[in-house]
Amino acid sequence: MELWTVGNKTILLLYVIAASYFAVSEPISWLVLYYLIYLAMNLVVHIVKDPRVKQGIIGGIILYLIGCAAYVHPYFILLLPLSAYELSSFRIQNQVYVLMLVLLPMLFMRNSMLALYGFTAVLSFFNYVMIRKYMARVNKQEDSLERMRGDLHRLSKKQNENRDFLRTTEYTAKLEERSRLSQEIHDGIGHAMTGALI
Repeated sequence: MELWTVGNKTILLLYVIAASYFAVSEPISWLVLYYLIYLAMNLVVHIVKDPRVKQGIIGGIILYLIGCAAYVHPYFILLLPLSAYELSSFRIQNQVYVLMLVLLPMLFMRNSMLALYGFTAVLSFFNYVMIRKYMARVNKQEDSLERMRGDLHRLSKKQNENRDFLRTTEYTAKLEERSRLSQEIHDGIGHAMTGALI
């Protein structure tokens, strides 16, 4: 899931960089620094392994994006939906609640950003839903594969036990046959000796 999220964030970030660069008549030199900070924060999310720390960093990214959208450039808000969906994947299972939470900032937007943010939020939502379904299917297949491996291991062990039992049975049958033949020979020699003595 992380690979899909990274890919989507990269595409959206490139769009936001291009859109914010062409949206202003004179480029803002500090804008590059703010994008680099956002990029660094996202890299830290994928380096850290502890889920609680990841959630804290993603929450920090969301606050950072809101602050940048308010004070630096409004296009930063377009990066908010993916981070919100990423954070909600840890806790919230109902996808409709997630969509409502992500669409909530539209109440505070101007007309120029309203349609663009709505499009980004809905597109990101469908992407989020598809990724979750795909990951659920992959996890289900992995569980099924793990069960099949366990069954194969048990069957292989049972087959080896049966093979050992078969060898033991064959060996025992041969021993019994030898013992019987030996007994017959012994009895035959005993009868022959008795007959010779009489």
